[in-house]
Amino acid sequence: MKRCYGGLVSLALLGGMGSAWAEPGQVHHVVVAWLKEPGSHSARSRYVEISRGLAKLPGVVSYSVGAAVPSPHALADDSYDVAVAAVFKDKKALEDYNANPAHRKAVDDMRPLVQKLVVYDFVE
Repeated sequence: MKRCYGGLVSLALLGGMGSAWAEPGQVHHVVVAWLKEPGSHSARSRYVEISRGLAKLPGVVSYSVGAAVPSPHALADDSYDVAVAAVFKDKKALEDYNANPAHRKAVDDMRPLVQKLVVYDFVE
């Protein structure tokens, strides 16, 4: 008789992952932006300038913003213009950051510069 353990292993792993998400921990917020004017130094500088002001908002543990690094590696996506990597003390801090009027204003100020935006959030 052939036995299938893959389903049980998958369920066990998913159960473990689910409980990890329920636990408090630092939350990483990664924003990747493609500008309407790809490669434009002035548009990239403006995006970075606006973004840097958000580093001082409550709940931010660390904040980095910068331009894509060209890479010869096939798996590396260097097609974007600017990325932000922020760490928050917890999920609530990220939620408060997103609702903060200064963040909302920065998003409104950056919107005319951005063609595409992708956001990744994960908890440690």
